[in-house]
Formats: sequence, structure tokens, C-alpha cells
Amino acid sequence: MQSYYIWPFLAAVIYALAAILTKRALAEGCGVMRFTVLCNATFFVSFLIPAAVVWQPIHWGQIGWPALGGLLFFLGQILTVAAIRVGDVSIQSPLMGSKVIFVALISLGTGAESVVPGVWLGAALTAVAVFLLGYSSWDSSRRTWIGVGLALVSSLAFAASDVLTIAKASGSGVENYLAIVMGVQLLLSLVLIPLFREKVRDIPRNAWAWLAAASGLMALQAVILNVALGHFKHATSFNVIYGSRGLWSILLIWGFGHLVANRELQGDHHVFIRRVTGATLLLVAVFMILTGSAS
Repeated sequence: MQSYYIWPFLAAVIYALAAILTKRALAEGCGVMRFTVLCNATFFVSFLIPAAVVWQPIHWGQIGWPALGGLLFFLGQILTVAAIRVGDVSIQSPLMGSKVIFVALISLGTGAESVVPGVWLGAALTAVAVFLLGYSSWDSSRRTWIGVGLALVSSLAFAASDVLTIAKASGSGVENYLAIVMGVQLLLSLVLIPLFREKVRDIPRNAWAWLAAASGLMALQAVILNVALGHFKHATSFNVIYGSRGLWSILLIWGFGHLVANRELQGDHHVFIRRVTGATLLLVAVFMILTGSAS
């Protein structure tokens, strides 16, 4: 097993915990738009830290690439929020797995990374597994299919951002590149402020602790994953391992969900069977990557 695979694995576990805390912050009245903007501010500050520690001169002639990366990341965020609002989390969540397929396709098309057949298989298994882990039920309404389209385009934007990181981050210095990406993302997210239904100061007191914990952990896992992506340049295999966040979410909710009033696993046995099947496929995909079986 390559030692650098520990980073997407660690990011996946932290993301799973952050996602549970995010749901609690939203349940306490934080608001999706306010959470997005405040989380982006936390991201920017967090990515400044590795940039300051490494400290390299910024190559301003290369700034167009991280600016594009920030735009892609922001588009991914906005489209995710739109998919949830038009459809539901039950639509957006299972389609998150499409990101790894898009990463493989874009990597292949641009030559940013070679994708061997075994990694393709791992990516396909991950996409199916994430779908099974997140799927609940869909109807055939127009809103559902609009939500599906928005969720897929969101995954495409995030995938393009990942591939851009492995292809172009080194030209600006990985840490500088990522700090600029997050700075652009924060600036763009300011356009969301007029869409707030209530002001930031109106966030309930009970929500602030959950908001701080969730945004801090989201930022931490983003730093771990993206810095590792920039340095090691294995976008597809990293995303297969990172896809295990769905499995970790279920395990954490099963073990500790009652502590944060999360009861989403209290469903029928059909949901349980789907999730066990998805978890099994995901474990096979991750095992293939970690053991080199996909090479």
C-alpha cells in the first residue's frame, strides 16, 4: 500500500463527522446559505496556514489557473445547494459518487493522469456504492429530474477542480494555488449574502457551536485532501478512497448518531440491505486501490 493513501482516507473520516455536525447545525437554524458563506470563510483562513508555513513567492502570471479552480469549486457548491433545494438531499447524496467517474474521464481526456483499467473498475464500483448508500426514493416529477441534472453538473464541476489541481497547482506552488482557489471561492460566495433569509447575527445561539465544529472539520479535511492531491497527483484513486466518506457517515451515525439527535438510519430493511450492498462494493473498491490490485 502506498503511504500517501492515508490522506484521502483520513479526509473521508473527518468529512463524515463534519457532515453529521453540519446536519445538526442546519437543524438548529443556521441556514444553508449562511453556512455556505461562513464555511467558505473558514476554508480560506485554513488554507492560508499551509501557504504561510511553506511560503513561496506567488507567480502572478499563473494566477488564472487557481482563479478558474475557485470558480469551479464555487459552481460545484452552488449547484449542490440548488440540487438540494429543487429536489432533496435524497437526490443529491447518491449522485455524489458520479464525481469519481468524471474525475477519471477528465483525467483521461486532458492527459492529466493515466487511469489504468483496474482504477476504472474501482471508480465504477465507488459510483454504484455511493448511489446505494445514499438512495432512498425518487419520484418521476420534473423537479426530481432537474435536481438530478444539477447534482450531476455539480459533481462535474468538483471533478474538474480536482483535475485542475493535479495538473496546474505545482506551477504556482501547491499551497499558494489552493489558498488562491479558496480566496476566489470566498469572494464569489459574497454574492450569496443578499439571498440570506435572515442575517448572520440572527443565527440561534445553539447553532453556533455546531457551525464552528462543522466548518472547522470541513476545512481540515479539505486541506488534507487537496494538499495531498496537489503533491501526489492521483485524483482518481484518491477519490475512490475519499468516496468511503459515505460508509463512514453511516458507521458514525449508527454508533454515535443519538448523541447529535440523528435518527436517519431508522428506516426499513430494504434501505438497510441497499446500504450493506453499497458498503460492500465500496470496501472492495478501496481494497483494490490500497493493495495495488487496481494497478
